[in-house]
Amino acid sequence: MQKFKTILSVFIVVGMALSVFAACKGEAEKIDLSDFTMSTGLAENGFFEGVTAKDFVEVPEDISTIIIPKSVHAIDDGQISAEISVAVRNLGAEGLKTRKVKNRPVFKGDNVNIDYVGSVDGVEFERGSTDGEGTDVVAGDTNYIDDFLTQIIGAVPGDTIDVHVTFPDPYQSNTDLSGKDALFVTKINYIEEYTLTDKWVEEKLSEYEMHTVKEVRDYLGGNISQMALDGFVQTYLSTEANISSVPPQILEYQKKSALFSDNKQAAQSGMELDAFVQQNYGVESAAAFLEENASHLEQSARFYLAIQAFAEVHGINVTQDDVNSLFGENSQEQTEYGVAYLAQNVVIEKVFDLILEKATKEK
Repeated sequence: MQKFKTILSVFIVVGMALSVFAACKGEAEKIDLSDFTMSTGLAENGFFEGVTAKDFVEVPEDISTIIIPKSVHAIDDGQISAEISVAVRNLGAEGLKTRKVKNRPVFKGDNVNIDYVGSVDGVEFERGSTDGEGTDVVAGDTNYIDDFLTQIIGAVPGDTIDVHVTFPDPYQSNTDLSGKDALFVTKINYIEEYTLTDKWVEEKLSEYEMHTVKEVRDYLGGNISQMALDGFVQTYLSTEANISSVPPQILEYQKKSALFSDNKQAAQSGMELDAFVQQNYGVESAAAFLEENASHLEQSARFYLAIQAFAEVHGINVTQDDVNSLFGENSQEQTEYGVAYLAQNVVIEKVFDLILEKATKEK
């Protein structure tokens, strides 16, 4: 689990650089990755070579001055129930009863019963209403138009909310609606929760060493809490830390690391990187991809700089033994990525743990 957390902490940020794709106008220079590895420019302790990060980042010596909002660290029981609904849909609901819940907000993954009336420019359109009969949906699902089912998240049964969407163009089900903006006046009727039993848990989850409902709820609650806390730290480091500037070599590293995997896949396919990126992401070149994602790469660079600064100020260091302990001695990861990159992963984990241990949780 710790190993997963470490890798996740890194790729949450690196992945941001890969999340937005758009065509770029104009020609840009080629990116040379011929000599780049994920450990290029990193020392064996995971720090960027030649960079003293604390010269660029104002790191609080008293970490208790960092405040974790209650909304982050206090997990609503409904969030756990929503995650249970996701698990049950994946594993099968045989033998389980359901109950209608009306006293909590809707969370992503919830089974929700809603009614709606759709209109365009104030005029209701055919087949745009549930006619008061109710329909079952999954909050956050993509089966409805646009982000319809994302907009119901946070509403409470009994609420009537305005859901604004844009129909795709073309919209095959009704071409008259293609590309048009629509309003769906939507009533949240109830949330349908599954009532887990120890028998169901034993049948479905014993291979994961869970045998009771309590164990499932504790496990899911722990996961939700850890993801929320890790997300807070990631956001704090990448957007809220007081950073005067980012050394160019760190930004250059982010650019090359964002393309590292694509470059390997391109080579394995016998393709040039530019052609691979164009084929997979719809941009004209690797350089164009980086240009379009410049702000995300900058945010990623800030994150890594802040991580190193915290490590420097608070005396966090990483040795080969630390890397071996987390990833295994002579592991495939050490061969593929290099010791320095894995050491950087360990630094990230230690900084996250330090901040979450010392920061103040809002009451």
